[in-house]
Amino acid sequence: KMGIGTSSPGDLLEVQAVAGSPGVINIATGELTVVDSNVLGRIDFYAPLESSGTDAILPGASIWAEADDTFTTTVNNTEIVFATATSATAAEVMRLDATGKLGINTAIPSTLLEVQADAGSAGTATLSSAELTVVDGDVLGRINFQAPLESDGTDAIAIAAAIYAEADDTFSASVNNTEIVFATGESEAAT
Repeated sequence: KMGIGTSSPGDLLEVQAVAGSPGVINIATGELTVVDSNVLGRIDFYAPLESSGTDAILPGASIWAEADDTFTTTVNNTEIVFATATSATAAEVMRLDATGKLGINTAIPSTLLEVQADAGSAGTATLSSAELTVVDGDVLGRINFQAPLESDGTDAIAIAAAIYAEADDTFSASVNNTEIVFATGESEAAT
């Protein structure tokens, strides 16, 4: 076990800062001129001693920071890339770009959240309930529209509109009757 800032680490590596400060691990590149696509630092997760060999010893997941532009005195645009594997070295599946856009199955998200399916399939986002017994009136999934930072507060920050799926009967092996509800607000939370 190795401790940095502590003489009794609880894990193989523990970084403990002084009171009032967070523990920080810096991963830095030795690159002198950072350009678009340079990896600044990377964490790989793998099992190199797995006796099966081949795919079993390749990185199964990775997280890395990638430059999104040439670095200058005023530019350090960086993206975080998440990669996972099924039968090969981990490959990108999700990216958070420098402007806060999250792309799932796309390296160039065009909106705050973009879910892109493989060719021939539709991009799908699933909203689901963990309810074990669905009855009439239960909400299965919901999208809310609001302006939570509006300075006037009260009604201005309430949910202004919503679209949700609501069970229209008790679900069973042969019943999943559901309604789509559109709600809007008028000096109140959307109804």
